[in-house]
Amino acid sequence: MNQKKLKRYERKWVFNNVNVLFLINALFRSKFLFNFQYEKRKVNSIYFDDQNYSSIRENLDGVSEKTKYRIRWYGKKNIITKPSFEIKSKKGFETKKTFPGHFILSFLSMALMPSSYLGW
Repeated sequence: MNQKKLKRYERKWVFNNVNVLFLINALFRSKFLFNFQYEKRKVNSIYFDDQNYSSIRENLDGVSEKTKYRIRWYGKKNIITKPSFEIKSKKGFETKKTFPGHFILSFLSMALMPSSYLGW
């Protein structure tokens, strides 16, 4: 199984009544080493959920341990180019992304297959 995993830590804060330009300038001048990793681009994502909407409910409820499934591609939204299937899991402030490349082809072929082939 050939999977690529990325691990990072995420923190989120709410700022009320803050001058946005002041905040941006303060962050860039800070020692947090912010930089641009990619050129400006459009990111498109399709997230998957179950029939009980468990994923969106976990997100809205602020559940700290959760897993999300998505297909992501870059560029025009109506032209899917080089899509990747991602599994994003979060535990506290630690976030991991897994890219099960072998899975995407079988997943997409099942998703695009007419339901009559699947017995639905």
